Amino acid sequence: MGLSNEELIGNVFALLFAGHETTAHTLAATLGFLSLNPSVQEEIVVQIHEVTKGRENGEIVSYCKSD
Repeated sequence: MGLSNEELIGNVFALLFAGHETTAHTLAATLGFLSLNPSVQEEIVVQIHEVTKGRENGEIVSYCKSD
């Protein structure tokens, strides 16, 4: 038993727009909490520098295969 076209379109619509709001609120809350906890913020900065060590500024690593 699958979804009708109307149900599928409704679910995709809800996922896209509800997901956008959820992501925006989560990022805003995370940045707010980080601003209140400078020690945690510094730990995250150190981790980011460790992960991106050796990359040029703005270099993006892609794990997708391109032909």
